[in-house]
Amino acid sequence: MLPQRVHLPSGRVVRLAPGRSSLEGNPGLRRSIRAFDGSVVRVSDEHGAPLDVESLYLDDFHALRAIVTHAGLLPEPAIEAPCYNCEEFTEVRPCEAFEPGPYVDGELHDPDLDEPFPFDRTHELEAVEGKHEVELRRVTVAEARALHEALDAGVLRVTGALVAAMGVVSFDGETHLPKVGRMLQQADDPTWEHLTDLFDSAYYGPRLHPWWRCLQCGARNEIEAPLLKEFQALPLARSAAEVEGFPSEDAFEDSVRRLADSVFERMGVRNVALTVETGVPECDAGGVPLLGSYDPGEPESSGVPAVSPEVRLYYRTFRSMYAEEPFDIESEIEETLEHELQHHLGYLAGHDPEDERELEQIADEQGRMVGKAESARRAARAVGGDFFEFLRRTWPLWVLVAAVTIAAALASR
Repeated sequence: MLPQRVHLPSGRVVRLAPGRSSLEGNPGLRRSIRAFDGSVVRVSDEHGAPLDVESLYLDDFHALRAIVTHAGLLPEPAIEAPCYNCEEFTEVRPCEAFEPGPYVDGELHDPDLDEPFPFDRTHELEAVEGKHEVELRRVTVAEARALHEALDAGVLRVTGALVAAMGVVSFDGETHLPKVGRMLQQADDPTWEHLTDLFDSAYYGPRLHPWWRCLQCGARNEIEAPLLKEFQALPLARSAAEVEGFPSEDAFEDSVRRLADSVFERMGVRNVALTVETGVPECDAGGVPLLGSYDPGEPESSGVPAVSPEVRLYYRTFRSMYAEEPFDIESEIEETLEHELQHHLGYLAGHDPEDERELEQIADEQGRMVGKAESARRAARAVGGDFFEFLRRTWPLWVLVAAVTIAAALASR
């Protein structure tokens, strides 16, 4: 359903209404922009006066485009996206995963998800040799026209007009844009890639990187929405190949066993099995692959043998994290072991504050992405007409999200 009123990243409020036609196929950027001329979507300002979307800042427009695509008025082809945890492919439509709630309810004030891009400072670009410095300014849809036309035409020559359309103000101190264009045309691949990444971060904020859940392992994956963008990046599966500097499975397990002896002794824990899992890691309730997990086991009952408590460490999660940013592996192993044994001690004591804290963090993170008002609406559906379907799918998470939201609201009074 198309919302009637939305808040945009700049703080601007616009009103929306469906037009009389629809858009089919892959429309390209310029055709997508023209869909807002009233034929597919009518846009007006807060007071109801017609609004030319080309006057909007580019980040405002892309948020608006995601909202309209989520509502089904702009086409979005499905793609086969790989899960970064289990590497299975799932058919995904990115804007279906997008959360419009914070835009509809005016909740775009999260310090992490809604922090404005710093146009007021110089940014460094990594190069094959050394670094470059670039300054950007915030551009409107109209000012980005040359970039969109070049991309739709499939010919990208870095001219002064294209540099201006990207909002480049200076490059290594040079401000004459035709010369900047020539410099960028001759730049190495890393320089251009970092510049386009910087452009993306300026106009596609964290809320335009929604989450989808893998049907196979439950992992939360990030995807870019809308998928059609200036400098398109398709999701790539992570390779299971060896990561330079990270130990093999056998060497990792040897380290875990060696370090576990001292950790178990220091924490006074015995009779807890320890397993290093080298397959697909389990995920927490929020869909994040685990470094470690704790299973309290089962007591003996009706002739069924008891199952010992068990701590598991997940080799592939450690390796994936190390591939992103190297860390002290043995220190992380010790910390993970200590954390899981805290769960064990909490279970024995009849109260596990670590588990409660983790669930609250998951609920808080989910609530920030979805928005407080939308979180409350989803929790309220548990007592509505779709009660049983809601319970079957998502009730534990959304009831917890609502509880955390209410607690936060009461604490702020």
